[in-house]
Order: sequence, then C-alpha cells, then structure tokens
Amino acid sequence: MTRTNALAVLLLAVAVSPACSSTLQSSSNQSSFELEENVLRTTLDNGLKVVLVEDHSAPVVALNVWVRVGSADEHADEAGMAHVFEHMLFKGTERRGVGEIARTVEAAGGMINAFTSFDMTVYHITMASRDAATVIDVLADSVRFSTFDPNELASEMEVVVEEIRRGDDSPGRALSQGLFSLAYQDHPYNLPVIGTRESVRSFSREQMLEFHQRWYVPNNMSFVVVGDIDPDETLAQIKKAFEGAQPRRDLSHPRRAESTQSEPRVELLRKSFDQTLVGLAYPAPEFANEDTAYVDLLSWVLGGGESSRLYRQVKDKQQLVHGVSASAYTPLDPGLFFIDLVLEPANIEAALASVRSEIERLVESGPNAQELERARVNLLSHEVHEKETMQGQARKYGYFETLADGIEVEAEYNARIRKATIQDLRRVAEKYLRSERASLVVLIPEAKRP
Repeated sequence: MTRTNALAVLLLAVAVSPACSSTLQSSSNQSSFELEENVLRTTLDNGLKVVLVEDHSAPVVALNVWVRVGSADEHADEAGMAHVFEHMLFKGTERRGVGEIARTVEAAGGMINAFTSFDMTVYHITMASRDAATVIDVLADSVRFSTFDPNELASEMEVVVEEIRRGDDSPGRALSQGLFSLAYQDHPYNLPVIGTRESVRSFSREQMLEFHQRWYVPNNMSFVVVGDIDPDETLAQIKKAFEGAQPRRDLSHPRRAESTQSEPRVELLRKSFDQTLVGLAYPAPEFANEDTAYVDLLSWVLGGGESSRLYRQVKDKQQLVHGVSASAYTPLDPGLFFIDLVLEPANIEAALASVRSEIERLVESGPNAQELERARVNLLSHEVHEKETMQGQARKYGYFETLADGIEVEAEYNARIRKATIQDLRRVAEKYLRSERASLVVLIPEAKRP
C-alpha cells in the first residue's frame, strides 16, 4: 500500500451518517423602497440595488460598488479576466483620462481600492464625507464608461502576471489552490481567481469591452454607502449618476454544480519550500444557508485560537504540529471547511489521526457548554470588530446584499449564533465533516519524503 493510499484509508476510518439540510430563505422582498432606523435600502427602476447607512460618528464616508461577477462566471478563454478588469476600471473613462480618477480621489484625501473573488468584484473608496457627491460620480463613471486604454491594459496584464509569479513563491497559496483544485472537480471554484500567465496575456481590448457589456449592468450591481450622509441627497446623487443605465434582461450566472463526493481525495505536492503544510477540506454550506452560522461556530470550537480543541490537543498536548487552525469558507455556492496544519513530515499521519479523533468526538457528543460559549463570544466579537469602521460596515452590508440577497439576513445570522445549541453544532459536524467527503493536500519540501 502506498503512503497516499494509507492516508486515504486513515480518512475513511471515520464515517458518519448523513443529516438533512435546509436552506435559508431571505426575508427580503423586492419592493422598491425600505427604510428602517438609519438604513435605507432600495432598488432603482433599472435594477441597481442601493444600500445607504447613515452614521454621523465621524465626517467620513465609505462607498462601495459590488458587481456580481467573479472568476467563477468566466468563460474558458476568460480565466482571470474579472481580476484584470478590477485593475483596469480606474484607469480612465470617456470623461476622465488615465490617472485622473486616482488623482481626484486622492486630492480629496480619499483611499481607492478594489478586490475580486470567485463571486464578485468590489470597488471601494473611503474619504471625507464633504466630497461624497464627487466620488459617487467617479464610481458610477468608472463602472459605466471605462475605456480600457490599450497601453494601460498591456501594462496591467504584466502587473497581474507578476502577482501570479509571487503567488507561485507562496506555500500558503500553493496549498490553497491545491485544495480548491482537489475539492472541486466540476464547479469553477476549482480554478484560481487570478488566472494563469497564458490566459491573462491573451486578453484583448475587444474581449474586455464585451465582458463589460455583459456584466457591468445596473441589475448586476449594488451601490453601498455608509457614513456621514444625508440619505435622500445621496440617493438622488446615485440616481443621477446611473441615469440612462440600462439593465440586461437576459442576465444569468450559469455554473456547473459540484457532484457529491463519495470517497476521500488525497494529493501530495512536492515543492521547493522549506515548510511542510497539510490542508484538509470538507464541503461546507453556501453563505445564505442557515447552517452557515453553526459551521462558523464549529470552526471556532475546532481551530479558532489557542483555546480551541485542535490547538490544545494536537499542538499543546501531543506536540504534533507547529500550528493548527480551522476556518469556514462560505461563498455564493457551497464552500469548504478547512483545517490547516504546519508540522514536520514525520508527524503527518499521527497529526491526522489526532484531528480525526477530535472530529469524531464532536460528531458523537458535540462541544461542551464552555466551548460553545467561548466560540459564541469570539464570533460575535469578530462580527462587531468587522463593523468598527465605515468601510467595515460597507463591506459587511455588501456581502449580505450580494451573497444573501438582503442585508436583513445579517440579523438572522447573528440570531442563530446567539441561540445555537450543543446539538446544533453536533448536527453540523455530523453533516459536513464526513470522512468520505474529505480532500487532503500535503505540501512537502522536495528534499523530504513523508
């Protein structure tokens, strides 16, 4: 029996029975106007979703445009295009030349940036609230009328290629991509968001314009503003900035669903790194699923800091690893529950056996009351800390509006965390941490043999 097969058998040693699931239904209705306390939520006639949050604690405003397109929506010949698009959108429009957008924002003391994921591309600016009207116009101009200057496109493609090179030198990036490629056999989450050198260098300006026409339409966007604003004035400014923008009537996001995994998957990667890393991934729910709150709590119980089970047992007591953590990644479509280990090659099987034992204990009896309460406090505190800034609030509202189709779902999520029971966590451990659905990647230095 090969070492890889031995690890597969080790993973299969714990098998648990399936549990039924239910999906969260957003309480959001699609009426054109909602107002609750300091939050205004509306959908314009052209389909643009708008979330305005009035917060006068500081003369600051955070403005986000969330576009519901990411790497998982790309065609085969577009791998990495959503990310290149992110690089290009502030590079000039029909009204503003190359560099003018950044100068406008920075002259007002603002900070401008963007990020891309599997599911969305987000453009965000934080600045003094007195200049909010100017930045609303800048953001709308960028997402509607970018020109994709050929020289700038060629330059930014090389910037992205350099990002890819740097990623190749990162053990964490290699492990992460290995896990996604192994855990997803059918779904486009198996491909890197950033694309490849070959795909990125193949893009033409014509392709970029077609991508823009397909996805950058008002009914595929959310505009989120948080800060020292007058909601009525801000809404009027957004309406004016998107005047004439036409929705796409045939907008759709077709994706191939992931087939159910029936046996564990194992991959050994030998790289020229010094570290040995082990990543274990299990299928997890999507962001809008009601189980997501319980899975998040479970990640804190298992591997959320020095008081977690895996840290105390596998690191402190047995000293099998240098580091261990657990986390839940819950995007638009079903995600992954991760357990990450940093260790010596000789300890791989013993560490995995210990991890398996702790999972088995959770499946059998769930966490104890103290563990659950500690996880609850940590997770709720984390949620509060994420919203301490205007930009943190804007990002949180944007996530719920984009991935759960309604900001009110956040209250439902937090309510589940507050009311979660030991049995809730035992149930989701049994449901999701099933050995036959595990994907294991071992990243080991080339010179060492496990």
